[in-house]
Amino acid sequence: MRCLEFTRETGILRGVLYKDKKVVVAMPAYNAAKTLQKTYGEVMDQGIVDLVVIVDDASGDETVQIAQVRQD
Repeated sequence: MRCLEFTRETGILRGVLYKDKKVVVAMPAYNAAKTLQKTYGEVMDQGIVDLVVIVDDASGDETVQIAQVRQD
């Protein structure tokens, strides 16, 4: 799989070839408790995702607790 990788330190965007990898999804979440489980499920149902990284931005609802349950 060919991906684009951005290195903040150098400011360079380059193509990288990852062998035997599928997809890593970064999912931003802010007060997403109502939609997080469904969204996570839909992403995983694609069947090609190796890892979902949920990035919480100081939510005031149950977003963090829901994301922690998804760790397994």
